[in-house]
Amino acid sequence: MLVGGVFDILHPGHLYLFRKAKEYGTVIAVVARDKTVENVKGRRPVIPEAQRLEMVRALKSVDQAMLGSEDLDIASVINIVQPDIIILGPDQGWLEEKIKALKENIVKNIKIIKLKNKDTRYPMESSSIIIEKIKNVNQ
Repeated sequence: MLVGGVFDILHPGHLYLFRKAKEYGTVIAVVARDKTVENVKGRRPVIPEAQRLEMVRALKSVDQAMLGSEDLDIASVINIVQPDIIILGPDQGWLEEKIKALKENIVKNIKIIKLKNKDTRYPMESSSIIIEKIKNVNQ
């Protein structure tokens, strides 16, 4: 079972993703590299990759965690991990498209499950929302 993401500022949405993934078996989390975050999101992550990796490793619903590929090559990560299932969060459409492009050859036997909903029990359900709140805390 493969789950990937930035995991910049851990929040309940991340925990929800990992718990849902755990329902399918052993969870291997891939933490995006700083360079990848910058290329995809247009900004550096708040928390450096080594620290994000350590935080994800500490979660009880994660069995193993590793850093992703520095060259944005999801195929190399899939070849290393060889998951039978990839779980995607509801906001990972860009990653879903990249994986589907590989579907014909590399990942043809891998089941892709995209969560339809976020955990909406908490208002601070994304790192972006948390960052904005911090920026505006004294305004």
